[in-house]
Amino acid sequence: MSKDCLVELGLDERIKLFGKCKILRKSDGSGPIVYLFDEDHDNLEIKQKNAENALKLLDNGNVKLIGVESKLGGRNWNENEEAYDEERYDESLRMSKSKEFEEFIIAKHPDKIFGVESIGMFNKIGELIAKGKLDSKKMDDHPINKLRSQHFITTLFEWRRKLNKGGNMILNCGITHNDHIADMIAREEIDNIVGGTATYVRINAITNE
Repeated sequence: MSKDCLVELGLDERIKLFGKCKILRKSDGSGPIVYLFDEDHDNLEIKQKNAENALKLLDNGNVKLIGVESKLGGRNWNENEEAYDEERYDESLRMSKSKEFEEFIIAKHPDKIFGVESIGMFNKIGELIAKGKLDSKKMDDHPINKLRSQHFITTLFEWRRKLNKGGNMILNCGITHNDHIADMIAREEIDNIVGGTATYVRINAITNE
């Protein structure tokens, strides 16, 4: 990983992370650093590398909270009405997509993992595919899947405020979701979406280029 990226973030250049680092937006010093971890759900090696990167940032990068796609979290989105209500889900395991990453972290930091998945949105996408209204190969850029990505990053910040946690954060999720979040950053919409400013850094452990 590029030392220049880590140094620019104020981290010790001796911290060795897997993959490549890209600063998507650097704040004026206010707000946390949000590390967006790309995950290939079918690649156990990548999940392990992401977990090792996360452990290093927990120990040396002031990371206090990690959001994962494998647990429920955030406001309830009613799949019939296609709208939010005010209820919250209890944090619970839902899917196996990021489960291995989560389990690697929980072994050492059981209090740092929090869910960001919307079961309503996830189920709605599955329903559309099952009814033949959506091709599973074209689901990545479906409006509800983009809304799901927004739910991930919004819920991460909601957890931070609810738990009164300072420090930096990690969001571990599929590559497509981080593509959506990167678009929100590029369009300068992200601050309004999450309700605050932050530095956003994307880490892709899949490549060392």
